Amino acid sequence: MSRHLCELALSVSLLVVACDSGGHHHAPPIDPTIHEIEPNGTAFTANGIGPIRPGDYFPIRGHVTDFGPDFFDGFAFVSDVPLEVEFVLTADHPVADLDLCVFDPFLGEFVACFETPWNPEVGFVTVFEPGVEFHLVVSSFRGSSGYSLEVLGHPLCCPIEATENERLRPSEQAVESKRDAFWRAYAPVVTARASEPATEASPVRGVVVSIDPHTGTVEERPYLRSGHRAVVLGE
Repeated sequence: MSRHLCELALSVSLLVVACDSGGHHHAPPIDPTIHEIEPNGTAFTANGIGPIRPGDYFPIRGHVTDFGPDFFDGFAFVSDVPLEVEFVLTADHPVADLDLCVFDPFLGEFVACFETPWNPEVGFVTVFEPGVEFHLVVSSFRGSSGYSLEVLGHPLCCPIEATENERLRPSEQAVESKRDAFWRAYAPVVTARASEPATEASPVRGVVVSIDPHTGTVEERPYLRSGHRAVVLGE
């Protein structure tokens, strides 16, 4: 067979594979995995993931280092309704020890840290109001490693009485950070910017993709992010 005929046969074979019996092209499956985008090492540059509600599942992939330069990976969520948020942080490297803290940009401080030596690191945070922004911040205590951060939204299982002005409450597994001075390096940019005159930021529209872990249903929802800190639900 001539070279020309071989190339023609290959082209026809690829075309047949790309189309079904009805002649329709198959759309590639939606990959729900969210990959971190650098820079996201300060509270001012956290990746805006968008709204979260019960039933949502966000699989996130990232990488952090223990001796720099990538000390922190911040991911910003906003509660669509009051809910309980579960996270599972799994390091790729078997001997790496990754930790996670929950940052409240409204208060400008961390409200909980999960610093056990276990892999995966697992925890829960209760959000009492809709429209509350919170950051899940990943860092390494030991070892540079890629990681998977799975974030799941659950309905509140039972009535929980919040104290006055309480927006977030960590699970009992959270402890006072042993590396408090270290974690504070994530927040100074916000503190410095807060004293500057407010400027009108151009809104950025995006789409958040979530997948139901029980049914596998994939859903896309728009969100509107104004500046680096405020994530507002889209229409």
